[in-house]
Amino acid sequence: MVNFINQLIVRKLSSLAALQYNVAMLILLIKKVYRWIQATSLDVVVGSGLLTLSIAKYYKVSLPVPVVSCLMIAVWLIYTFDHLSDAKKIGKRAATFRHRFHQQYYKPLQGVLIFVLLAGVAAVCFLPPVIVKNGVICASIVFFYFMLLKLRSVWFKELLIAFCYTAGVFLGPLSLTQEVLTIIQLLLIPQVFLLALANLIIFSCFDYENDKKDAQYSLAIHLGLLRSRSLALGLVAAGFIISLLMFFSARLMLTIEIQILIFIMNLLLLFILLKEEHFRRNELYRVIGDGIFFIPALILLYAW
Repeated sequence: MVNFINQLIVRKLSSLAALQYNVAMLILLIKKVYRWIQATSLDVVVGSGLLTLSIAKYYKVSLPVPVVSCLMIAVWLIYTFDHLSDAKKIGKRAATFRHRFHQQYYKPLQGVLIFVLLAGVAAVCFLPPVIVKNGVICASIVFFYFMLLKLRSVWFKELLIAFCYTAGVFLGPLSLTQEVLTIIQLLLIPQVFLLALANLIIFSCFDYENDKKDAQYSLAIHLGLLRSRSLALGLVAAGFIISLLMFFSARLMLTIEIQILIFIMNLLLLFILLKEEHFRRNELYRVIGDGIFFIPALILLYAW
């Protein structure tokens, strides 16, 4: 009887150990896959698509599939080209996984970049004329940005990226809306810009040491860590103030709900700033920072 009980305990412990091992391996696999997703900016791409759909819902616009597809393609092209350019300029083994990934797979990613670019050009043929017209303006700004980077490293890189990102996600909804938008609705534009800029400055603060090692230029390196953190905190504070003012001024329920979501997005950025050491582990700051742009998609669930 005692032997039977001992055997039973051993089997249970073996089963538990096997389960723990399988769970640990699954978690490790998920982390590895997500790290690749982050390195290839796919999380940013999906986030931009969901954000523009959320904005379109707020502005009562039905976005055609090619519009969302072209935005996501453009975001991936911009981020990938930027990372490939950085990877090439670094020369030595990069300090960050993202740049090492682009160094290791430089030529394959170049091929994918060309293929996606051609797919994007083909998708433009299906866009409404007004989107093409306004898109050319945005593309010109992006081209100007890359020319600046090619000529020299600029300290306002984060400012340009935040502007391009905001212009991209609002391009479709603003171009196609048939409504006369209110001031409250239009104030969503600077809110998203402030979130994007604060997010990028926070990233540059966390990447400060690695950027110095790789001779990369950023706003944090130009201003210094203390002033950069203060600037990011000021942008988040401004986001809080605008969100609260709009919350109490809003009449539409959808506007109130959006302002609650914007408030939560700013709150998460504030947590990252206040708990830096906690969010530095496993680059959690980047997971949360990129993840906040998925939050507005909750209004798409509400729409259904």
